[in-house]
Amino acid sequence: MDLHSCGGTGLATISCRAHASTLSFCFVPHLRKSMMIQSLLHVLGNLAMFPVRAIQRLWGWLMAAVRWLWECVIVGLQRLFGCHLNGFDDEGQGYATFTWLFGQFLAQSAAVGAFDRFASVQQFTFWSYVVLTLIVVGGMVIMLCASKGSGSAAVHAFDKGSIVFGRWVLCWTLAIGLAFGIALASGAFRSEVQQHTLSITDVKDATWHDEQEPKMQEGIKFDITLFPKAFGEEGVPPKLTMLITQSGALSNDWSVDVVDGYTLDEDGHEHAMFPPPAVERESANPKLVELRKLAPMFTYRFRVFLHRVHADGMSRQQAQKLIKDAGIKVYVQEPG
Repeated sequence: MDLHSCGGTGLATISCRAHASTLSFCFVPHLRKSMMIQSLLHVLGNLAMFPVRAIQRLWGWLMAAVRWLWECVIVGLQRLFGCHLNGFDDEGQGYATFTWLFGQFLAQSAAVGAFDRFASVQQFTFWSYVVLTLIVVGGMVIMLCASKGSGSAAVHAFDKGSIVFGRWVLCWTLAIGLAFGIALASGAFRSEVQQHTLSITDVKDATWHDEQEPKMQEGIKFDITLFPKAFGEEGVPPKLTMLITQSGALSNDWSVDVVDGYTLDEDGHEHAMFPPPAVERESANPKLVELRKLAPMFTYRFRVFLHRVHADGMSRQQAQKLIKDAGIKVYVQEPG
């Protein structure tokens, strides 16, 4: 009885243990696989959230920088217009000084606008205007920030009316100065001068008689032809300025001496033009030649003579080769 009971109990225990081992053998791999999947999903989730967190952090930094810049702008404007001071000195009068500064600013703006149309001084006028504007603005800011007293007891050195007027004048000075500076930089005050390039042909040795020299001159000549179609339907303007520009090496040894002008008829025959081209002797490089009383539909040919400046300078052959290689460029434009 006892043995049977014990034997039965032992068999039951063995059976239970065997069943548990079977369950464990079947379930543990699935459990491990599930945990690995959960870990992988967690890692993938973190990786997916990384760009979002990075963007959020960058956005936070950007907004902090914007707030800091905005505070700096507000503080700067308060300092610029003297808003950091409380109270006014009723005895201080600044109307006359503010009016004088604003008048100077308007006068210099008009002067700069008039001079800016000259190409040789465009950079100078722009930077001169910037410097003069900063000087005027600086004078106004100094007056607006001038104070009496110290610490929390500091007040404006001028009365309330003068300070309000000064702030109004400063606003207009900044607005006009910015608009005028942009106009100067973009060339709004510069007159557009359209240049037409002329081709050089028939470069050769030449001799000619110069009215200022008793003996015959020797040098180089080349031809330039001006066609009316280059100027559109209206044809050649009545007045033109010819600019003959030489390269540095050529201009050191050779100089433009005479320019003859001719009109061409339908058969290509040359007829001396009147008045003849007027060479400005004072100009060097480019050499300026004034052309006057031009007919709109005529074709013109100009013959340019160059003489050697230094006897031991560049030879004729070298000069001719340089001219053919674009050593000389010729333009015509309407007088500015």
